[in-house]
Amino acid sequence: MDIFDGQALADMLADPDAAWIAEQYLEIPADAWPVSSLDEEYTAARDRWLVNDAAPQNYADFLSIKRGLRTATYEDEAKPDISRWLKAMGCFLHDGVPDRLKQKVRYEVAVGVT
Repeated sequence: MDIFDGQALADMLADPDAAWIAEQYLEIPADAWPVSSLDEEYTAARDRWLVNDAAPQNYADFLSIKRGLRTATYEDEAKPDISRWLKAMGCFLHDGVPDRLKQKVRYEVAVGVT
């Protein structure tokens, strides 16, 4: 059996690969993690959709959320945000949204989860 003190646990959870554990099980918000080398467009979209929790309205909003989700899928520094990008993308899956857009949303969610 291994016993870890608080500092060791904090160091392990600070690792970008394990940050999702702290976010999901300890309810530490993803915006508490430093995001340094991501471009301004990503951070602006992140602030709009994840921090301010804006409600998406149209196809342009879908494209903005898609870019954020793709960045979180493929960039290690943005991975802690992926669950919130998936939630934002899921806002398009309701009645009244055209079926073609819903299909695009399902595709992006499938890419983001894998």
